[in-house]
Amino acid sequence: MKKALIIILIMFFIITGTLAAVFFSKTTFLSDVSAAEVTRIEIFDGNNGTAFSITDPYEIEFIVGCFKSTKARKTGISLGRMGYTYNMQFMSDSGEVLEEFILNSSDTIRKDPFFYQAEDYICFDRIQSIEEEYLQKQSVEISSSDTDRPNADTANVEPKVLSEMDIAPDFTAELVGGGTFKLSDYDDKIVLLNIWATWCPPCVGEMPAFEKLKNDANPNLEIICINCMEDKNTVDQFIKDQGYTFNVGYDTDGRIEAYYPTDGIPYTLVINKGKIYRIYVGANGADEQYQEYKKAIDECAAK
Repeated sequence: MKKALIIILIMFFIITGTLAAVFFSKTTFLSDVSAAEVTRIEIFDGNNGTAFSITDPYEIEFIVGCFKSTKARKTGISLGRMGYTYNMQFMSDSGEVLEEFILNSSDTIRKDPFFYQAEDYICFDRIQSIEEEYLQKQSVEISSSDTDRPNADTANVEPKVLSEMDIAPDFTAELVGGGTFKLSDYDDKIVLLNIWATWCPPCVGEMPAFEKLKNDANPNLEIICINCMEDKNTVDQFIKDQGYTFNVGYDTDGRIEAYYPTDGIPYTLVINKGKIYRIYVGANGADEQYQEYKKAIDECAAK
């Protein structure tokens, strides 16, 4: 009995000592990764949903060097904890993730299953600055084009056939059920714009896809379906009969359609931050179109 107790105590101290050594040992991040191996750093801000990349070799060298020279000690368990700031992936030229962790604050790193407290400077403020520069650039790209942006409300320029990466012409549409939809109000989001008519079977056939996308409850997505030059009563009755809940707008005089010229309808565009990302003419049924549109929307969200 006494011998068994001694063995148990010895095992207890061994296990306790091992756990203490693991928990209180200091860690250096990116210790096995050189700056030369990293071709880009993919970052996702969990606070605001911004995704951006760092590809400048000098910035990469600075950030990698910063983490390699910083020692950190474990301060707690991170499993099951929600919320974070910068999820960072250090990528190789072949697309391999060389290292991944979360930079929570100016002195806190999270790499499951632990939180770490940094003893030295880590470049949180530099990454914040790069993100701010990225967001400012995105804003300028849209705002700098505002004066030249085609606008169906003012007919400021001649309409033209649109291509992917063009600035989407602005417009304001009266909505079924009341209110208005102005496209430029959603330049910070992904917009699915559809031009349709009740007399168009492919248009009507794909509409359940829009309802399904709306029910996905993506906070970064807005859906607007602009009816093609039918009277309001016809549109109102159709939407009431079908029970659709996504945004539907009128274009009784063809003013909006004129700035989105097409050889046929349905005509659908996925617009990301004010720019046309994908264009679709025609439809192959609700299920197939749902997958097509969702793929494009997910691609936009990842940018």
